[in-house]
Amino acid sequence: MRYGRPRGPWVDTALAKSALSGSSGDAASTPPLLATVAQLIALTTWANAFLRKGFDPAGLNRDHATLKICNKVAFADIRGLLKSREVPVAADPLTWLKLLREEGCQAVRLLWFPRPDEGDGADAKEFEKDEPGWALECHREGAVDHWRCRWELTNRYAPQNRSWSVVYTRVERNIEPTAGKPVEFTEVRERLSAALQECCAFANSHKQAAWEECLVKARSLLENPKPFDESDHVQLLPRVGGTLTARQALACSLQALSCKPVAGASSQADVDSDEGAATIQRLTETLHAAITQSVEPAANAWADGP
Repeated sequence: MRYGRPRGPWVDTALAKSALSGSSGDAASTPPLLATVAQLIALTTWANAFLRKGFDPAGLNRDHATLKICNKVAFADIRGLLKSREVPVAADPLTWLKLLREEGCQAVRLLWFPRPDEGDGADAKEFEKDEPGWALECHREGAVDHWRCRWELTNRYAPQNRSWSVVYTRVERNIEPTAGKPVEFTEVRERLSAALQECCAFANSHKQAAWEECLVKARSLLENPKPFDESDHVQLLPRVGGTLTARQALACSLQALSCKPVAGASSQADVDSDEGAATIQRLTETLHAAITQSVEPAANAWADGP
């Protein structure tokens, strides 16, 4: 069984409309780009607002912005001989949050594997090596569990565009908390800003107007005192917890993920050449790495805050 798809929040997909503004997915089975990351952010921040501050999680219902394209968002354990059987444990996020509280969960952290200091180390856990991607790490006293998600296109023509089924499965239980290098938020913000600036310069010089406009807005959100007031994801986060810096980084990252270069849009011949394609790939890979490095600590501000 495969977990953690897509393999990164920047999976290149064919554009197709979905209920979440700015998301995209191919006509076969690739999960929507923006929706995948936004849903992980929502689960992380709402879980911590509920577990750490007692905030009412009722807003994380089926009409929440990150759940509108889903006909199911369920949770399961792997049990049985050799962990071969997937057993449902919660039919929706609200039930899952109550389950976490009953199990003594104190906080939820969003983590990207492999960790920055792991590289290709032989001591990495098997699922971490085989399935790069996001995991939700649920902390109890002295131990953590890891949950990873699987998206499936179950009904392309579903009413209200609820075409996707998502299952978060607990793939590791009662293990030691994941170690990693301390994250300097200032450093990752600077890296994100620099990546956006480089992409903006390329978009401007190659007449990628839509991409440039999107990236300029993303950069402005890093300094906006109310970043989600001018975002398509105004209802994404709970009202309590986090920091202004974290909200700015999340709004910026989601905005940057909502668009990409358009093939053939430029009058510059080199964009369509092998060299131009390689430049776009390098720029987008750098940007997406910066987004990943920013999303993780920003979402976890709800777990780490006072």
